[in-house]
Amino acid sequence: MKYEKLYELVQDIQSRGEYTFRFGDVLKTLGTTETALRLALHRLQVKKVIIRLHEKFYLIIPIEYRKAGVLPPTWFIDSLMNHLQCDYYVGLLSAAALQGAGHQQPQQFQVVVNKIFRPIQKNRIDIRFFKKSHLNDNQRMKLKTATGYLWISKPEVTAIDLINYIKSTGYLGNVVTVLTELLEKINSEELLIQCKNQVPLAILQRLGYLLDFCGGEKVTSLLYDWLKQQKLQIVSLRPDKDVNDATMDKKWKIMVNEIMEGDE
Repeated sequence: MKYEKLYELVQDIQSRGEYTFRFGDVLKTLGTTETALRLALHRLQVKKVIIRLHEKFYLIIPIEYRKAGVLPPTWFIDSLMNHLQCDYYVGLLSAAALQGAGHQQPQQFQVVVNKIFRPIQKNRIDIRFFKKSHLNDNQRMKLKTATGYLWISKPEVTAIDLINYIKSTGYLGNVVTVLTELLEKINSEELLIQCKNQVPLAILQRLGYLLDFCGGEKVTSLLYDWLKQQKLQIVSLRPDKDVNDATMDKKWKIMVNEIMEGDE
């Protein structure tokens, strides 16, 4: 199909239920010059029909979202990561929210990747990337969205990541609330498999303690039996705080140096 204007092509892309496009693909389809295309893109950006999210990667903003000037990240994250040629999964608090754990969607959309990327902040879009060198397919699963599918961490991996990246998941009360709501989705056997995937023992000790705190002793039973066979050091619950007046949890060898209360 031949298109006379960029806007016609954008409308056709949207009519197919797609909300992203790349500069090079559009340039090839329209058969125009790069200068002419950049001018046309600029005009549509001024009208808030599209926004440039990343270099040569654009979002189409339907009328109902134009006032906000933003699309839900779940609509485009898979296309963006394909554009960046990067393995990924939606993780941490964002994954927990998509799995029904968490009172509300976090303001920051959190994505675990196997490369280093700077955060993307555009209009009201705020995407933060967390590098994991040993990311693999066994840690993630597909989730259907309004525009297709995206990769999301398995519940067990979500739980591990919440502890591994504790500085980005908020205070422990928030983590406890999320873990409590996530607990029914966690399988003890799968948890042990994921915990053996190059996760530091200190992270697993903290995870075990917090899951027990949430009432998950059955979920942590296999993990505890395995950790008993390892050479564990005594670690603090919060590594960024001192252990003055902390109490010892002998089961997980944890110095409990923060009082935790789940969110209401």
